[in-house]
Amino acid sequence: MSTPLNLGIIGCGGIARSHLAALQFVTELRLYATCDIDEGRAQAYADEYGAQKAYTDYERLAADPARFGKGAIEGVAAPESANNAAAQTSFI
Repeated sequence: MSTPLNLGIIGCGGIARSHLAALQFVTELRLYATCDIDEGRAQAYADEYGAQKAYTDYERLAADPARFGKGAIEGVAAPESANNAAAQTSFI
């Protein structure tokens, strides 16, 4: 088996919970970091799903050089009003 890709998820609400529950069955991905404007929620999701880091700023997550390893994926599960800027920053 190859090294799993790191995953960072932006937005720690109900949609993120659904995504993360499904990801338990995807061995090619590893949750690296969570991100939410609510620090307690970001940390709670990180603790619950085994992420190494929790952020309150999606730009800091996107700039984290350790998240890349051999590859990385960002999942944006934030409300529509907030996810355009997060998605654009994550994929640049």
